[in-house]
Amino acid sequence: MQMCLDIFNDEAHLFDEVPSQDLKPEEMTLSQFLSDSRWSAYPDPQAKDQCKGMYKLMTPSGKHWSGGWIGKHRSEEEAKRSFHKKQVEYAIHGGGDVCEIVLSEYPALLKTLRSIHRRMAHIQLNAGPYVSVKVGDQVRHFHLHDFPMYSRVSVRGFVKAMELLDEARMTNEWFNPVEEMSIALERKLAHVLPEHYHPRIFIDAYGELREDDHVRFRLPIDIQQGKCLKYSEHEGVIVFNLFNHYEVVQYEAGGELVKQALFPSMLLGVKKASGEYLEVKHDD
Repeated sequence: MQMCLDIFNDEAHLFDEVPSQDLKPEEMTLSQFLSDSRWSAYPDPQAKDQCKGMYKLMTPSGKHWSGGWIGKHRSEEEAKRSFHKKQVEYAIHGGGDVCEIVLSEYPALLKTLRSIHRRMAHIQLNAGPYVSVKVGDQVRHFHLHDFPMYSRVSVRGFVKAMELLDEARMTNEWFNPVEEMSIALERKLAHVLPEHYHPRIFIDAYGELREDDHVRFRLPIDIQQGKCLKYSEHEGVIVFNLFNHYEVVQYEAGGELVKQALFPSMLLGVKKASGEYLEVKHDD
């Protein structure tokens, strides 16, 4: 009997007591998936020209895999092995948990999932709106309603802008520190933010910000138990941001020009053509 205990979701899986047709590939061990003839891979007989050699996958329900071709392979076993690993990767990348017994064939992916769990443990939800993240020997904060749940690309930009990693260098690997932290944040905040939450909608309610627009904004100084007890207030100008995942404001501080990522919780006012500021209201 194969058992996997998932302590993060309080789940247990008994593999030989659950029909494999009721399991997704990422919920099965590699050996179980390979030995189940109801999951069958075969070369597409209708593939032509450069597509010759592409494999299709038949599921236990008798229907083809909805994703279409699963790549070019030399044998059915190679096709199923490749397919199984990709499904495990997609599950982790999409924010799911995979049992460690399933990951026994994929030590690198097991290391990745454990790293994501460690990063999740460093993210703390508080009584107030500010989330705490332990980064090395420091604790950094961000406002819950600034988090871009709607887009992984924007989450990566958020991780870098808020400096939520000691080292935010991207690599060519699919799973890297930025990606792991992005997944950890999405998983941690999934139960407290609406699905596809888009913070930019808040700013857009006061008019679309453009380059050279003048704004008033605040920066948190003293955060205790998720609540900001003190802010500093500034005036600045929106400047060009190459990556465009968030606004950037330039302002003067200590006699020098400073650039700062501008998120919804920071915005206090937007200067209109009349020269007056349209006040932005916050609940906190």
